[in-house]
Amino acid sequence: MLGRKTYEGLAGYWPSQSGKWADMVNALPKYVGSTTLSGDLDWNATLLEGKLEDSIPRLKDGVDGDLFMHGSGEFAYALAVRGLIDEFEVYLNPLVWGAGKVHVLGDRGTVYLKLDGVRQFDSGVVLLTYLPQS
Repeated sequence: MLGRKTYEGLAGYWPSQSGKWADMVNALPKYVGSTTLSGDLDWNATLLEGKLEDSIPRLKDGVDGDLFMHGSGEFAYALAVRGLIDEFEVYLNPLVWGAGKVHVLGDRGTVYLKLDGVRQFDSGVVLLTYLPQS
């Protein structure tokens, strides 16, 4: 699942790429949440129709396996505040960016999470799995 901005950025890059990883990414179905896009989308993408509260449960019921969301800060926030995300996976990389946004959600509010799991990789990356806190 992608928001409009992430979809437009990735769809402008990946279709022209080749190789094992690119072939896998390009073949995956994509579901795009947007209030401004309309009609058919390229890059094996489908526009989510209607309210998120209706379209996401329908999507969850209609696919085999898990849904994954990439990027999409505004879209992620819209899903989170509506209680539509079952699990958060956060990859913590051992580096500090010198520029960019300070907060994931900016000044749009707070989503409370509880830690459910920790996995450390040999590279130093840590995967933190969070669940929405009721």
